[in-house]
Amino acid sequence: MTRSPNAMNAMTEWAPIAVAALSALAAVAGCSSSANDGSSSAVSSVNGHAPAHDPLHGAESARDTLPAVECGEPPYVDLALWMWELGAEGTSPLAGATLTFNVCPRFSATTDAMGMVTARVSRGVAVVPHVTAKGHLPIVVSESRLDADSILSDFTPTLARTDVIPEYRAEGPTLSVYLVAEGTGACGAESGVTLHIEGHPEARAVYMRPSWPRDPLPATGDASVGSVVFFTGLAAGETVRVGGSKPGCRVRVVPSEQTGAFPLESGAWTVGNVYIEDP
Repeated sequence: MTRSPNAMNAMTEWAPIAVAALSALAAVAGCSSSANDGSSSAVSSVNGHAPAHDPLHGAESARDTLPAVECGEPPYVDLALWMWELGAEGTSPLAGATLTFNVCPRFSATTDAMGMVTARVSRGVAVVPHVTAKGHLPIVVSESRLDADSILSDFTPTLARTDVIPEYRAEGPTLSVYLVAEGTGACGAESGVTLHIEGHPEARAVYMRPSWPRDPLPATGDASVGSVVFFTGLAAGETVRVGGSKPGCRVRVVPSEQTGAFPLESGAWTVGNVYIEDP
């Protein structure tokens, strides 16, 4: 799984990159449309970092060099993870991160020097991916069903960079969604979306600026101005669902690749996507 040099430079410089967050998988959270690329492979990401192109498309030799292990029973689909760390100097590939799934207690796969790993997961089975790395905030990706080969690109901050998360508490859960605008006109912009957590009036949506995470300060107002929205006031140990609206548009909180369930865990960052479409 590879990125073009220009895309990697843009990521290091914190330039905004078009996203979708879990095509056939958030993102997390973090990280994408669910459109098929013609080879039964879908590109996705969470937290605003999407691959510049599908590294699996037309690159079978590259896929074959990645370690592949199996979670569950066949038939399988491939999940290629490209993991990045957010540190003091920006983002860089995260080697040694461990990918696990809630449905496979004995399964684990580790990213290589480029931050990449491929796993094989049972097709159509709901899974919650977890990514952990020493010295970094653990990532929980919203519950998803994998129906096609998929690529997940995400980042996690070092424990010294949790300042990018509003009201961060080491013992509490963190939840964010990435807004993916797929419509036309106003519905092709991430701004103007209002989100809430269903059944949790104590939860507060925190809308981040378009320059997040370079600028960690939240935006003012009660609707989105950028692509990332955090939620505060929630407790660990629950599974929540997101609701949302935008005048004149459809806000789709349960994409075909996600079940709409966001598990909250103590000390971890849960990520996923919400899509903005034409009505």
